Amino acid sequence: MKSAKNIYIIIPLLIIPQIIFGGAIIRFDRFNPIFTQVDRVPIIGNMMASRWGFESLAVHLTRENESDKPFVKLEDRLERSAWRRDFWYQSYRDLDSEQLRKEEWSKACLELESWGYDVEGLGTESELRSMFKQVYREAFRQRDSLRTALAQNVDLKKLKDRHHNEALQDWVMQTDRNQRIAVSSRGLVQETAFIHQMPLGIQAWNAPYYVPEKQLGPYPFKTPAFNLLMLWTMTLALYFILANRLPERWSWGRRLD
Repeated sequence: MKSAKNIYIIIPLLIIPQIIFGGAIIRFDRFNPIFTQVDRVPIIGNMMASRWGFESLAVHLTRENESDKPFVKLEDRLERSAWRRDFWYQSYRDLDSEQLRKEEWSKACLELESWGYDVEGLGTESELRSMFKQVYREAFRQRDSLRTALAQNVDLKKLKDRHHNEALQDWVMQTDRNQRIAVSSRGLVQETAFIHQMPLGIQAWNAPYYVPEKQLGPYPFKTPAFNLLMLWTMTLALYFILANRLPERWSWGRRLD
């Protein structure tokens, strides 16, 4: 790969896939269902550095800006409890598979426990729904109380105008989707607001796009930190390949010549 001709060939081959499969221009849910599922990033997306970079920036700017950061944990509870209450509950009742019902019940209880709620006394689906209603009411009151307290010292409207990005919020929330719930290989999954969903046991390479945390084994990492680690890993891998002239050993250079 010593001529300018080869450079002109290689650069588009490297850049174009980063644009198409990075998730920033074309959302992964727009891909053919053969290649992707609603609740995870396709394999080809995970191979793109642009996917890790854009997700890192999107999650950080959405959750860590000065306007939204004080409320983000409560917004997580509001989004998830409302979805469980309004969409998940009805779909759960319609499930025919007893095994899937048990798995869904366990995941719902696990989510409640992650918020600090006791699930020992829950025995029926109506009681479970009532618990999510309670979570929503309490999170709503806490958010209003927090806003009232902050408003005494800060102009929240000016703070939002200065730091909140509405277009980015709409993009990561994906509220333009008509369907809010789907059945995947993992069971019942929320099709929107991945930015408010915690992995709860789902490993990083199988997590939905824009989740705020990634899990590696039993250890959770904030998405920006984990994605930065992935980018450094890819950079070092590429450096190793080029420093050892592996393309030439694999005869790639001679083929392009």
